[in-house]
Amino acid sequence: MGAAALVAAMAAPAVAAVPPMVLYVSVHGSAAGPGTVRAPFQTIAEAVAAAPPGATIRVMQGTYDVAAPIVLTQPVTIAAARGAGRSVITGAAPIFVLGDSSGGVTGVTIEGLAFDNISNAGANGVITTPGYGAGDVAILGNSFRNTATQAIGYHGNPGLAAPLGTHWTIAGNRITDVTTAGQSGMFLGNLQHSMVVGNTVRTTGWAGMIVTGTGPGDVAHLLIAGNRVSQVPHEGIQVAYGRDVHVVYNRVTQAGLDGFTNAGASMDAAVSLFNTSQSNVWVAHNTLYGNYQGVELGPISYAPSLGAVGTGIRIADNNLVGNPRGDVVDNAVSGTLNARDNWWGSRMGPTAGDIVGAVSATPFLNHPVGQGQSQFGHWHGR
Repeated sequence: MGAAALVAAMAAPAVAAVPPMVLYVSVHGSAAGPGTVRAPFQTIAEAVAAAPPGATIRVMQGTYDVAAPIVLTQPVTIAAARGAGRSVITGAAPIFVLGDSSGGVTGVTIEGLAFDNISNAGANGVITTPGYGAGDVAILGNSFRNTATQAIGYHGNPGLAAPLGTHWTIAGNRITDVTTAGQSGMFLGNLQHSMVVGNTVRTTGWAGMIVTGTGPGDVAHLLIAGNRVSQVPHEGIQVAYGRDVHVVYNRVTQAGLDGFTNAGASMDAAVSLFNTSQSNVWVAHNTLYGNYQGVELGPISYAPSLGAVGTGIRIADNNLVGNPRGDVVDNAVSGTLNARDNWWGSRMGPTAGDIVGAVSATPFLNHPVGQGQSQFGHWHGR
């Protein structure tokens, strides 16, 4: 660069970055409003239609009846307005659809909303995708109560180009009373490089949360941590087709309730590792109490899911107590499941019925997890 050009460049005023536009929605707003805090829109759909990429939409206190799905096709944040009361959304699912037939969407955040009394059991979720995938999605601190369908349903196709299907954060949500049989709290398909942390799921029509794919490794590099699941008919947390998945620091109670009245039931465990051929799956530092089963590898009633114990599947440093049909159940056709260094409710280790199948449980802890240090080390292994 010449001296004159350099001087001109140095003298040019700096151009400040333009922050994303903030739009407001109020039950007392108007479709004709510009979306400012003093003249807000009346519906979320109106704000979405007006929002530029990267905008933030603040939903003010009130109840919003959503008559048609709100389709998100560009980066946007939709969040309850700070300092307000509850921002309640009712209507028929799906409420938010991430992407459309033209392809997936990235950069969506949905935060702090209360989804109450959502109908339409035939939907794939209150928040869902159409199968084209979505990436860089954050679903944070929302509540879902009395929904006919699962709260969050991700149905991305396998093999999508990044970032679709990657970098999801589902954290701090509360899901209670999913009222339709067969509907879980969350159904997350083909999700990678993502985390599901700090959520509460209670009383559903099937499972607490299911993460699954259609082939080996479809679910990969996933953290499922610090969740609380209770009172579900079938699995509390299910992982299928996993690779490099950590199921850690969760508390699951009263999962698999259907098993107590239906002896032929399957997948009725606090943590269900659906197919045995998964790899590098850690189940550690969880408390699994009062469930039909604790940890189950492969449902015996679904033979195609059964094979040899996968490489690197480890169950360690868990509290496994009071799961009457087995604290750890191995239905693999060959191999031994590593379940060393767990607390089995007794200083004497597991007793008859605590272990089903080929399970290695020695050494075991002589204290509940959280009191002292196990021989196995930290959950990420060594």
